Amino acid sequence: MSMRLGVRWVGALSGLLGAVVVARAQEQPATPPASVPSQTAPQPEAKPEAKPEPHPESDRPLIPSGPDDSDLGPDDEVRESVVILTDGRRMAGVLSEQTAKGVTLSIGGIDTFFPAENVASVESQPTTRERYRQMRETIDDDDVDRRANLADWLRERGQLRLALREVEGVLARNPSHREASELRTLILEQMRLDAASGKRVPDESKVGGAEASKRPAFPVLSPEQINLLRVYEIDLADPPRMVIEYETVHQLYQKYAGHELLPKSRESEDQLHRKRPEQILELMFRLRAREFYPKVQVIEDPGAMRRFRDNVHRTWIINSCATSACHGGNEAGRLMLNNRRPNSDATVYTNYLILDRFRIREAKGPELNPEANAEAAAARPAEPRLVPLIDYDDPARSPLLQLGLPAGESTYPHPIIPGPGKGRTIPPVFRGKDDRRYIAAIEWIKSMYKPRTEYPIEYTPPSPATPAAVGQPTQR
Repeated sequence: MSMRLGVRWVGALSGLLGAVVVARAQEQPATPPASVPSQTAPQPEAKPEAKPEPHPESDRPLIPSGPDDSDLGPDDEVRESVVILTDGRRMAGVLSEQTAKGVTLSIGGIDTFFPAENVASVESQPTTRERYRQMRETIDDDDVDRRANLADWLRERGQLRLALREVEGVLARNPSHREASELRTLILEQMRLDAASGKRVPDESKVGGAEASKRPAFPVLSPEQINLLRVYEIDLADPPRMVIEYETVHQLYQKYAGHELLPKSRESEDQLHRKRPEQILELMFRLRAREFYPKVQVIEDPGAMRRFRDNVHRTWIINSCATSACHGGNEAGRLMLNNRRPNSDATVYTNYLILDRFRIREAKGPELNPEANAEAAAARPAEPRLVPLIDYDDPARSPLLQLGLPAGESTYPHPIIPGPGKGRTIPPVFRGKDDRRYIAAIEWIKSMYKPRTEYPIEYTPPSPATPAAVGQPTQR
């Protein structure tokens, strides 16, 4: 098996659902989903005396089999709905209101109204508990690969107790299962961070600390700022799901009708309303109608930001850079990253913006012959210039990646952390330039939209205890 943590579960377990479980909002089936079958109560089974805890590999107890969903609380029973529009599009979210005038759906936390004349039908979706039961019943206890994928699916949806239960079950049967071991570490770290932020998790006394809970609130981007950042990173050749309301299209036409890109006629406006959201957004980009960008509701991560979330942030930023012992704790220095609710949009996009705007001093090249290079040295500025952590033109040269390489291979080796004796050396994030995480990070940077533009987002990152005048994150 070649499961990679952070990869969407739908791609890995799509064969489990068939016509039983409707794919989540990430997928848009061409045909309406099958009705949800009546649920059968799971058979009673003996439960362990205590919640699953870390065990040495040689002392892992066998976890009772079967879809035990007792770890899910009532707050998790949120039932999603799918609004099927008359043009065939399917929009998934939480149903807020349904009246004779139309349907209001909460999509990504944003209430979106669909007029009744545009709605073909509304279908209810299974809850997390129902979907877990259905999927778990199709998986044999000894099918450790599929159980590990199921655990990752649960983790992505915040069901950490059940995720830990499943991954412990995998390791009880196969202690050397690499992906399950990595996933277990990630789940426990997420539990600890959730406990520190006050979120209910199992055994809070063991996965969180009193010192961590006293940390001041970390400023994060608002949902509106996150949405705007998504708009700027959309690849029109591979657009994410988005909604542009009828009134927004009408306002766009009223303001720009008569432009060479938008002839003024009743037929022209009718044609505009029939265009797909990505076509309307492309017109906004060409018109440079930036006042309308915030009105485009982007429901999911654009491709580039999905790669950042899955292949960079989740894989090594949170686990290596944003830990309490590094840039997520009291000794973070100038670069401070958020490690609370690590998979939330607020944390992912805030940390990205901080990394995007942060500047460090440019590394000096090796002086093999100072006398021969005297002229070059004289021409060099007295103060080294500041460079961004992310080099979008030459991703491999990005200090963000160089800081994670072994010192002998890096242009920007990670500095030693001040402390007793000679200080503390930070172990490299990557084994070398052939590390799959290093390669994936380069691919992420390459996929970001070009030419780069400044996000019109006001954000002030938290200040360190001792302010530094040089190299503060720039405000765009």
